[in-house]
Amino acid sequence: MLTLVEQAGASVGGAVYFVAAPALELLRELDYRERAGYERVQLAVATTAGAIDAVTWIAPPGNQYDVGAMPLEALAQHVRDSVGPSGRNDDYVYRLEQALAELGAPDPHITELSALLRR
Repeated sequence: MLTLVEQAGASVGGAVYFVAAPALELLRELDYRERAGYERVQLAVATTAGAIDAVTWIAPPGNQYDVGAMPLEALAQHVRDSVGPSGRNDDYVYRLEQALAELGAPDPHITELSALLRR
């Protein structure tokens, strides 16, 4: 899980997928998958084609699974030891690092965490 902390002037990169409305079954499945600390939010997203409304799931600070700030070594150990219904948390970090690289938006914190996990 990744906790996002709101900061003025900051932005988050990613991919946006079009799903025909109403997609109720898909939303139910995603709500179930993202139930551990995430909240479904609707927000405006800037794309190369202009702004659109989108839905995403965000883990806000202070949710019941938020471990708070910790040294990167301790975080790596916590991630190594953690697994959920969707899989191992270290696999999540590796896939996140790969996805960010493919989007041309690598994150130094995720890259460093991945390197520690691979040791």
